[in-house]
Amino acid sequence: VASTLPLNVIFDSGGIVGGSVVSLANANTYTGISYVNGVIVDLTNGVSTGNAIVGDIIINGATTSGSDSGAAGNSEIRNRANNKIADTESVTVNGGGAWDLFGFSETINNLVFTSTGGSNGNNGPTVQTGDGILTINGSITATDLTNAGVIPLLAGNLSLGGTRTVTVDQVQGATDLSNGQVGLAMNLDFTSGGTLNKQGLGVLSLGGQSTAGVAIN
Repeated sequence: VASTLPLNVIFDSGGIVGGSVVSLANANTYTGISYVNGVIVDLTNGVSTGNAIVGDIIINGATTSGSDSGAAGNSEIRNRANNKIADTESVTVNGGGAWDLFGFSETINNLVFTSTGGSNGNNGPTVQTGDGILTINGSITATDLTNAGVIPLLAGNLSLGGTRTVTVDQVQGATDLSNGQVGLAMNLDFTSGGTLNKQGLGVLSLGGQSTAGVAIN
C-alpha cells in the first residue's frame, strides 16, 4: 500500500475460523495503524528490502463463531524475514494475540501487553523470538490486566541497547489476591548490556540465562 496519509489497515478473518493467512511480501508506505483481528499476518521477504509495516500494530485475539475466544495462534504476526517492521513503531498484543519472530530479528520502539479481549485455554498475549533477537528502542508495558487467569509472556532473546523501562500494572480480578498475580513474565536471554528499570505496582517475573550483563532496578 503506497500512501503518505495516516491510513489505518484492518486485517480481519471475516468470521472464518481456523487461522486465515495474509502475506505482506512487499514494502508499504502507509503510516496508519495496522489491526490484526483473528488472522495470521506473515511478514515475508518477497522481492522487497523495505518494511512490510511502517505504522503501529495492534494484535487482537480471535473469536470462534462469535461465541468464544479463538485458539492461540489464530491471531498473530509472524516474521518470515528480518526487520519487516519500522524501527520507530510500537506493537500492542492484546489478550489471545501473539507475535512470533520465527527466529528472525526485529527492532521496534515500544512493546505493550494487555489481557483485554479474552483468551482460550488461559493463553495470554505472547511474544516469542525463537533464535532471533528483538531489540527495543523505547519501553515495555503490561497494562489493562483485567484477566487474572492469564499471564502476558515475552520469551526468547532481547536486546535493550541502553536504559529501558518496563512498567507492569497490577492484575485486576475478583479478589484482592489477584493484585499479587504476575502481570508480565519475561523468560529471556539478554543479548546486550544495559539497564532495565522496573516501574508500576504489578509483579514482574524474570527468568532465563543471559549472555550479557543487565542491571535491574
